[in-house]
Amino acid sequence: MDMKTTPSPASQLPRALALAAACALFAAGPAGPAAAQTAPAAAGPENDDVIKLAGVNVTAMRETKRFHETPASVVTLSQADIAATGAADVFEALRFADGVTFHEQLPHGQFFSTMVSRNIIRGAQYGTLMLVDGMPANTNGFYFTGDIPVQTIKSTEVVRGAASSLYGADAAGGLINIITGHPDKNSAAVSFGDNDYLQAGFALRQHWNAGQSAGAISAAGVYQNHGAVLRTSDSGSATGNDYEFGGSIRRTGRVMLSQGPWSLYWLRSYTVNKAIAHKKTAWVTDWSAAGQVTIYDDALTNDYIRANGHGENWSLNLFANLQEMDWKNIYGVANPGITPGKPAGYINSGADIKGRTFGGDFQYQLKFANPLVPDFLFGATAMHEAVDNTDYSDGAVSKYDRDSIGIFARATETIYKVRDYSLTANLALRESYYDRGNIYAFTPQLQLLQTFPRRLSAYANIGRSFSVSNLRTLYVSGPLTSANPDLDPDTGWTYEVGVKWEGGSTLASLDVFYMDFDHLLSWKSRGSGAEKEFYADNSPFRNPGIEFSVAQKIPGGLTIEGSAVYNEPEQWNLTAKKWLPVIGKVQASLRARWAWDRYSASFNVAYLGHRKNPNGAGSLIYAPREMVPATLKAGIALNHGCAINLTVDNLFNRRDIVNHPTSASRYFATPRTARITYELTF
Repeated sequence: MDMKTTPSPASQLPRALALAAACALFAAGPAGPAAAQTAPAAAGPENDDVIKLAGVNVTAMRETKRFHETPASVVTLSQADIAATGAADVFEALRFADGVTFHEQLPHGQFFSTMVSRNIIRGAQYGTLMLVDGMPANTNGFYFTGDIPVQTIKSTEVVRGAASSLYGADAAGGLINIITGHPDKNSAAVSFGDNDYLQAGFALRQHWNAGQSAGAISAAGVYQNHGAVLRTSDSGSATGNDYEFGGSIRRTGRVMLSQGPWSLYWLRSYTVNKAIAHKKTAWVTDWSAAGQVTIYDDALTNDYIRANGHGENWSLNLFANLQEMDWKNIYGVANPGITPGKPAGYINSGADIKGRTFGGDFQYQLKFANPLVPDFLFGATAMHEAVDNTDYSDGAVSKYDRDSIGIFARATETIYKVRDYSLTANLALRESYYDRGNIYAFTPQLQLLQTFPRRLSAYANIGRSFSVSNLRTLYVSGPLTSANPDLDPDTGWTYEVGVKWEGGSTLASLDVFYMDFDHLLSWKSRGSGAEKEFYADNSPFRNPGIEFSVAQKIPGGLTIEGSAVYNEPEQWNLTAKKWLPVIGKVQASLRARWAWDRYSASFNVAYLGHRKNPNGAGSLIYAPREMVPATLKAGIALNHGCAINLTVDNLFNRRDIVNHPTSASRYFATPRTARITYELTF
């Protein structure tokens, strides 16, 4: 792969100064009130556009609901929340979301081969359903939250707990819904940072009125370059291999058209990157080119196509996810243990994996004026999945596909309502069917919501969730050593009670939950060397926990949001025949942002402690130290829409282990980095 990198930070300085000078020229006018009105980031305590608390969501119930009227654990990240994290993409922003942990394979959420970064809800490592505009984005078991241009994101909603009754498979721990739309403004931005970091993006939109309906067209694009980072992993042995992140380039573009109640967009993201294994002898790694044992040369293309129509009581969604993951493991140097027929540059392993998912859903609501008659929500979903896998080692081609359908209904009845007191019951039922494996899944859910004066509420939620293995896992080996067409679906129940309060400047919730799954898919290994193999461990999983979240808007332009989670996720180990811990027990986050006149600042930190993970046999427990990602962002909005922001990531310069190892291999956080961003809005 011809990986071109940007010049060093030193050579980028003149360009950075030139852009700063241009911004200063734009700012050459009266400061104060006039500047505050024109600058997009300028705000005082009365400006809700910057410090507004997100009090509504559309995901948990498949309709718009206020925070205290939703009988589920929901976290909403608004545009302002995402911007305040200083994140370049959603994956980075979700590191600080309440109750969401992350597994980072390589710096900046990148991947190598089929090892990808992911977000984890309530300890279910493979149990997060990713949606983009309410439609599944999981393709062949993979999802990439870094693909969506942040300029197009309106909000990101996290539903913790059972969600299969309305959304189907893969939501064992919960779901994440990235809600997009036309950009709010025309903008152009460029960022420079450490490790040859460069990002440039734009967003353009044009609105019009045609008769009685409004329309718009928009385009957004991002170019992102990450330079190399040494020693991103440690094999844990004296003679193993350590990895270097060789750098990556991502190009993303999106075009959207809407007219009245209809919208259509196409998003394409293309990423190339390298991960380089260096040989190690007695804990000393040779980071020179001579020490490059193998090089993972990867290319990933994701296409997301979405069409949507909606009315007062109905909605129709159609989608396509097209993915090609082309990875090669190449010998970096001639190894004495390798035959002359396999010199440096020989492709040792790899595959060209094409995944295709097509689907849609339709829903209709029936609402009645008579309070004695329940309201109803009916819906149906259909999806076709396919995977083509070409193995570079033997040239074998594997092709598989499957179809699935789902029918769901929800009845909502207000049992009584007296002034601000009311009791509402929701009963949702869903039947899902997969033709490959002849799988049926029935997922009921019962929710009770009691409201009180001053927007205080209490709820109880009992729901069943399920997940099915993707086609590559079932038939094309995946991380396994043979096809496994008979893997059982993951099934289980989540029981939850909670209280919520939605004050004028406060959102607060307290949730207690218990997850009890008959099966939850995880990977285990046995043997070593040439005898080592991976197998699927569909073993029971349980997780009791308590979650607390609060967001407070304080006069003076300050908003503080925080959360604390204690849970005990455990999985039954078939080899050790006992319950063993997974992921981490303690999690907390703090997000603070301040905005006044032309100035803004934010601080974000998360904590994941009491981390434990067993090896495949359950004979050894790995306990990496706590993970503490932190970012600091500060900015100033100049006149005529020009703004400058500085973001410092990994503020404490910690060498945290950012994966959840079931072996001795550890992957590390990127050292402290800083980047400066110049943005012009017009």
